[in-house]
Amino acid sequence: RHVVHSYPYQLEGNRITDDTGTHKWITCMRARARGVIEKYISIKPSLLHEANRISRSKFGTSPVIGVHMRGTDKWINKQVHPLRYIVEIEDFLKANPNGKIFLATDDSRFLAITKEKFPELVAIDAMRKPHNIIFDDKVDKNQKTKDVLIDSLVLASSATL
Repeated sequence: RHVVHSYPYQLEGNRITDDTGTHKWITCMRARARGVIEKYISIKPSLLHEANRISRSKFGTSPVIGVHMRGTDKWINKQVHPLRYIVEIEDFLKANPNGKIFLATDDSRFLAITKEKFPELVAIDAMRKPHNIIFDDKVDKNQKTKDVLIDSLVLASSATL
């Protein structure tokens, strides 16, 4: 009753009923998670500094659209192809002629496709593969975690997501 779920997973092949997955459910889960996060989790100042440095040096005072494309870690729901984001990005750039694009993605293919359309986009130099590296023990766990956190912090500083 007091657990926190980040996603309305299926139970024995059936989607959990009641209000699971609704706006009310998501709001409840976020409220429950907030207390746990505030009590037990903090971000190292060095990581906050790095994310702020990236934002300042790459974007300055320009408005930024932050784009999060999930690729290799998307298996419960269907992946959204990068080309589906283009209209939103173009609309943002039309409304903000000096706007910048920040792309956070785990998928090297998604980065290549999007960079072909928007060569000026910014993405941190993170570990990316065409397959999921989260369970790949050959890849340094601390570096994977740092890359995701820096991406998240820079996304959070974007004017538009």
